[in-house]
Amino acid sequence: ALFILARDGYDPAVEYNEFVYKIRTDGGRPRVLTQIVVASGQFNNLLGQLSSIGVQSGDFLQDYDVDNPQAYVSCYVPIENLLVLDTSPFLVQVLDGRLGFTNTGSVLSEGVAAMRANIARLGWGVTGDGVTIGVISDSFDNNSGYTSDQIGENLPGPSNPNPDQKTPVDVLDELDGGGSDEGRAMLQLIHDVAPDANLKFATGFNGKYNAASQVEALRLAGCDIIVDDVQYIDEAFYEDDVWAQAVN
Repeated sequence: ALFILARDGYDPAVEYNEFVYKIRTDGGRPRVLTQIVVASGQFNNLLGQLSSIGVQSGDFLQDYDVDNPQAYVSCYVPIENLLVLDTSPFLVQVLDGRLGFTNTGSVLSEGVAAMRANIARLGWGVTGDGVTIGVISDSFDNNSGYTSDQIGENLPGPSNPNPDQKTPVDVLDELDGGGSDEGRAMLQLIHDVAPDANLKFATGFNGKYNAASQVEALRLAGCDIIVDDVQYIDEAFYEDDVWAQAVN
């Protein structure tokens, strides 16, 4: 897919499939998200080459590998220079930074009753107090619904009328555009079940290597529980991929 984009060039009149190409046009120079598997011992050489073709510090995303933090590079590359990477001796493979997809259905959840969380609260006083829960999904508030969720007491935050629910959701990393705010929907469900839990969010829609790094970021942010609803079609089926490695 990246080869076709590099060969044909970027056309602003074309509506590119966001599940294949994640493109930025800010700054007047179209750039596409790539996931690069680095050749052994060539990390610094690759960084030098990326710099030479116009990749800047703000174009890099956080990556994760349990054994070798220099195994992968996720970054936005100027489309006009993509073909340079096709013959680079410093890498093994270049993958597109396609979006993941969320596992969600159309059925309204009744999780509180199904899990008998209301009975647990009444009988044992467990409300999630002292527990921090992190969510990885597409986006949190790109559709601007968080304020109304607070007012309606569906999520904690400064606008929530309950004086005990003023702590806002901590967004570690938001999707830079688009998304369905499925992460906010997940947090609403969690808040119903565990209303006193601290809540955090990080996007998992910047490629699987960056998504794996979000597991570590949420853990370092103090999460006791981390849930996600994101999949990538190029995840390994019969062995632990980078995301499973991050969890382990």
